[in-house]
Amino acid sequence: MEKCKYCGIEFHPMVRWTKPGELIYVCQLTIKRTDSGDITIIPGSDCEVKAAADGYTRRVDLTPSR
Repeated sequence: MEKCKYCGIEFHPMVRWTKPGELIYVCQLTIKRTDSGDITIIPGSDCEVKAAADGYTRRVDLTPSR
């Protein structure tokens, strides 16, 4: 299991992001849970925006497939 650097959610495989000398995992989905317990999955995440702002580059070529 990989853990998102920004929100802490865990799943596999998670997209790898790099900058010189550093590799991090960043989620690419927003998962919301309602009060009734239903789960909604929305493509895209604030974590990707934060990673890009911190200077990381998305590296799909380093991310294993399922």
